[in-house]
Amino acid sequence: MEEHQRKGYAPEAVSALLDWAFSQNDVTRIIAETLHDGIPSQKVLLKNGFQFIGKGSEEGVIRFELKKENYPLFLSPIQ
Repeated sequence: MEEHQRKGYAPEAVSALLDWAFSQNDVTRIIAETLHDGIPSQKVLLKNGFQFIGKGSEEGVIRFELKKENYPLFLSPIQ
């Protein structure tokens, strides 16, 4: 919904999920996929330290990765 966009909710929610996931002993990396044209979703991933790693699991999808060793070393201010 447009009235809820660009308020920082998504990056904050993703950050909380990452904190929880990386607190689990057996989690060493997290893979995320989004649509190639899903620029807002890609920005959320990048703001949380994910790196683009290539094609996703299906046509039109791209994949991002965040390694535990790089988190929370990369924390950019939410814009």
